[in-house]
Amino acid sequence: MATISKFASNFSKIDIPTQLPIIIQELEPEAIAYNQQQLYRSSVDRFGKSLKQYQSPSYALYKYRRNPLPGLGKPDLNLTGTLYRGMYLKVTGKSFYLGSYDAKETKVERKYGKDIWGLTRENKARLSRDVRPLLMGYIRNCIRS
Repeated sequence: MATISKFASNFSKIDIPTQLPIIIQELEPEAIAYNQQQLYRSSVDRFGKSLKQYQSPSYALYKYRRNPLPGLGKPDLNLTGTLYRGMYLKVTGKSFYLGSYDAKETKVERKYGKDIWGLTRENKARLSRDVRPLLMGYIRNCIRS
């Protein structure tokens, strides 16, 4: 049977400010997938704002035939897949950033803005739901040890 002092000692091991960035970094695939879904399905930035439409009607039609999900003329920023494959999540202190290592990153940012990287309010909530079980597992491990 555990003593009160043992419980107190175990609770003192809990360091959520240090562990939370580690947990979020572990969820890099999920965060990237949410960002990609925003772009691919909805053509929106992290604020839910629609991306600037294609100027060329013929290119817009070509892209629509490849991916009709965002709608005619709306970019999904996915032609060869390298921009999406190069996506990463960087956690720094109390913030996290999404971006791509692809060579086109700067060109795409100039055209559509840096807000293409990041999660909408809905996707931040989804990521938060993904964090909960990992955070609870961390707390349980601290209490048990």
